[in-house]
Amino acid sequence: LEVFGDVHVLLCETWEWRQIKISTAAHAAGEEMKAKDEEEEGGSNPSPSPRYRHTMTPLRGSVSGSGRYLVVGGCGVDGEALNDAWILNDVGGVWYWTEVRPDPTMPPIAGHTTVIGKSSAGNATSTITTTSRRGSKAKSGRGESGDTATD
Repeated sequence: LEVFGDVHVLLCETWEWRQIKISTAAHAAGEEMKAKDEEEEGGSNPSPSPRYRHTMTPLRGSVSGSGRYLVVGGCGVDGEALNDAWILNDVGGVWYWTEVRPDPTMPPIAGHTTVIGKSSAGNATSTITTTSRRGSKAKSGRGESGDTATD
């Protein structure tokens, strides 16, 4: 299995796939990128490792040309489940990544679903339900549901 780190968008008007270019600039379209209120250092935008069996879910208010998409878990190039989360930002056609750092750290997860809902306080909450496997590739089977990461 070969795993790529590219991102494609399906244009629904023409049913054509287009590969998008992700900006490596530390600041895209004048927006400050922060992860858990900490400035990223080094002048370049971090990005997730190549993966498969992950989810990508649009966050509230996302429309073509302006949006945020939550990417959760998946399997890395070695087949191990990942325990990270990222937001893919689209600001007027400029795409860039922001890392999400949930506290506590979520368990490795792949082959799952992600649904955006609201907490009792009215805040957006991402609820992740495992459907396939959780943990290393040596462990498989049905995982637990109800793990959450907040946005």
